[in-house]
Amino acid sequence: MGSAFNGSLVMVGFGGIGQAVLPLLLRELSIPPRRVTVVKTGPDRSGIARTLGVEVIGRALDAGNFEAVLAPLLREGDFLLNVSVDVSSVALLGLCRRRGALYLDTCNEPWPGRYDNPALSASLRSNYALREEMLVFRK
Repeated sequence: MGSAFNGSLVMVGFGGIGQAVLPLLLRELSIPPRRVTVVKTGPDRSGIARTLGVEVIGRALDAGNFEAVLAPLLREGDFLLNVSVDVSSVALLGLCRRRGALYLDTCNEPWPGRYDNPALSASLRSNYALREEMLVFRK
């Protein structure tokens, strides 16, 4: 059995997946709600986070503000769980690397406008191109 997780958890996104997994994370990882922050596009209308005692920051993330919003929440050894859409997985991974935080994502997501940008070639708009960008972080 590994050691207990003593860091903070930052969850980006709080739709169906986030709402379902938050109670499980609190229970299974024994994380006190005071060490969990949810960052989502607006207030938690579901009431789930409030009921669980978890702080919600209602601010949409974009390429210009994600670092300013998330960096103060992440220290070395903390954990960022991305369950959002339209937030760049590569950008979040880079931030976590710089902060010494762990990172997990439900998929590899770009910033909005990439898939339908006619200025980009079809190959650059593909999931394969996203995969290749993510693989750069292996090195």
